[in-house]
Amino acid sequence: ELTQSLANIFSTDEKDVLNYFQQYAIEIINENYNEYTIGYLDLELIKKFCKCNELRCIDEIIVNHVAPRENQELLMSEDIMTLPKALTTNTALSRYLKEKKFEFIFVDNQIIAKRNGDVIDWSKLKQSNLFVRFGGPKSLNDFNVNGYLFVADFILDHCRGWLGSPEILKSIANAYGEFSIADDYAEKCRNYFVSFKVPLDMADIESTDTFIGKRQKSDLLVKYSINAMAHYLKAGKRNKDFYNPIIMLKRDYNVPHADIIKVRSLKIDYPKVRVIDD
Repeated sequence: ELTQSLANIFSTDEKDVLNYFQQYAIEIINENYNEYTIGYLDLELIKKFCKCNELRCIDEIIVNHVAPRENQELLMSEDIMTLPKALTTNTALSRYLKEKKFEFIFVDNQIIAKRNGDVIDWSKLKQSNLFVRFGGPKSLNDFNVNGYLFVADFILDHCRGWLGSPEILKSIANAYGEFSIADDYAEKCRNYFVSFKVPLDMADIESTDTFIGKRQKSDLLVKYSINAMAHYLKAGKRNKDFYNPIIMLKRDYNVPHADIIKVRSLKIDYPKVRVIDD
């Protein structure tokens, strides 16, 4: 799929793209591109190789999101939601938290939490990241859905917070010192890796200015894709983990469940988390 996408972007066929990687993949891998150096990847070289005058601009991307759920049917029945929607509407997560005596409302761009009918003052509980997540003064309003750009295995320590139970449950559990809040959910769930479509203007790239233009964003994604493709094609010869950027959706963007295109399982195989095609 990635080969075909690159061929479309460079207005060529897959054979030309594969020939380019046959010649340059190892050189690309040896550069060890990351979020700070990916800008130096030379698009002019592949444009010349494919006889491409101008790259097509990307309009839509596929984002891959870690989602612990009780089963796949439940996963497919709900949108991939921002934190306010997941907590304040009738969802599997809000129903579970209601069993734990929590309820939530969203007012003035802030999530207000109650337990047993009383408003929670997070400052009186143990340290957590809930001030960042729930909005209000000095908050980052970190409501958005995050995911990875590519389907790839992970280093467990890099994604541990997303596995077993949603990160927000771990944060609440830490604040209360009541770890069953996260653990009871995790006991019933499997870790899924969900791929869904997102319009480019609804997505931002990790470590990148959110105000860059569509053309710049598209070219940057092409560079990441070239880097990933080189690693995919030479995986048997060069066993390196490549940089897989986090994609952050806009804070108010909920992914319609109709835009989910594939669901895979995740398997912990320390120190990696493997993506499994069921």
